[in-house]
Amino acid sequence: MDELVVIIPALAGVIAYFIRGKLTRYIPFLVAIVQAVITAYICIEPIQVIMLKNYIFITPLGKIVLGLISLLFLMVSYYSIDYLKNSDYESEHIYSSMLLFFVSAMSLAAISDHIILTWIAIEATTISSAPLIFLHKTRDSVMATWKYLITCSVGISLALLGSFITLQSITQPEQISGLLFSNLMTYTGTINPLWFLVGFVFMLIGYGTKVGLAPMHIWLSDAHGEAPSPASALLSGALLNCAFLPIYKFNVLAGHFDLGGITSKMMIALGLFSVFVAAAFIPAQKDYKRLLAYSSIENMGIIALGTGIGGIALLGSVFHMINHSLIKCALFLATGNMLLQYGTKEISQIKNFFKVLPKTAFAFTLGAIGITGFPPLGLFLSELLIIFGAFAGHYYAVGFLFILALILVTIGFSKKIIQICYNESDEYIEPINESFGLYAPSLIMLILSFVITALMFSPYQEYLINFLPW
Repeated sequence: MDELVVIIPALAGVIAYFIRGKLTRYIPFLVAIVQAVITAYICIEPIQVIMLKNYIFITPLGKIVLGLISLLFLMVSYYSIDYLKNSDYESEHIYSSMLLFFVSAMSLAAISDHIILTWIAIEATTISSAPLIFLHKTRDSVMATWKYLITCSVGISLALLGSFITLQSITQPEQISGLLFSNLMTYTGTINPLWFLVGFVFMLIGYGTKVGLAPMHIWLSDAHGEAPSPASALLSGALLNCAFLPIYKFNVLAGHFDLGGITSKMMIALGLFSVFVAAAFIPAQKDYKRLLAYSSIENMGIIALGTGIGGIALLGSVFHMINHSLIKCALFLATGNMLLQYGTKEISQIKNFFKVLPKTAFAFTLGAIGITGFPPLGLFLSELLIIFGAFAGHYYAVGFLFILALILVTIGFSKKIIQICYNESDEYIEPINESFGLYAPSLIMLILSFVITALMFSPYQEYLINFLPW
């Protein structure tokens, strides 16, 4: 049953590629409905019928990542129908088919328990999403695509090397049946700690490249900036979580071998550095899609930081992942409407935003407030949990530096959002038709984020926390 979330989108992708015409824009949405139903069953039903038991096993965090993939795909595919109607893409069949292949690869990464199969799935996300970045066929999109392919391919190669080195550190590999994370977690033999840590470093750099952690983030702003907005929404809201999943699993494995103290400090350092890099680059952005891309670097750094600290900060990290995915996807979909209306990604050219695109402007502003972590919204709560976790774990310097970085990010990001929302002009601008399909997905995801946050303060808090893997 679980394998259907991989098989159905892949088969539909093949069909969409060979069907030409406007019909192809509806195929992803139909598949997304089926995908959402299957995912809901997987997440709710405790006993699963799995055909490939030697490769597939869904962890609690894997269920969350898979749920986010399916939800975001449902919203993005519905939005894409009206988005494509207002765009002039010559290759809609390529867009639809690559979107389906992309979702299939991400779903495989979410449910895979096999170390090498996970690596294959992450690499497949690179191959399937590259044509989406190239879709505009401009000079900048070509450069962004090549940077994405080369950087992520090098990174994923290092991840494969790190995986092999980590496995080589096990002194009695014959006791392990298959290269499964779940089997390694039950391994009671001895390991070579030096080789394990060397492997973890390679793995962290490799998968960290795909996650967009600094300083391996060089592809992310270009790729997210040049891809069509629906594709950018999946790249930021879903793909980065998939790439973070093996990092999380290897860090848990390090804790099993009593090396968690060292690997956690690596993640704390890399996460904190990513937040500061984002804080440095956000004020200089003139492109609103690149602005959101650097925000993704910041937020993935926060997730890595919370995971490294552990304890209640890990709860904050998982909660941050959920809210970031929903809010960032909503923001990228809103930028799609902005691009359709203004024909530019320049922040300075967005004028009379609330007059021209009132519904989009409302969703964008609401999402911007949420993504900067203003209280009492979801990201504020998750960041607060990470700060509490840092101080509870006696990471006092980390806690204070994290607060400083958040202040810098908030100031820089808020300045850009104010410029977008309140840049007025006397020039008349003919507005596009803000159809339901163009603004509803963003609002739905923002509402879901608020509902999930409200549940954290409700009598259902205990059930939600018990479901989260911390």
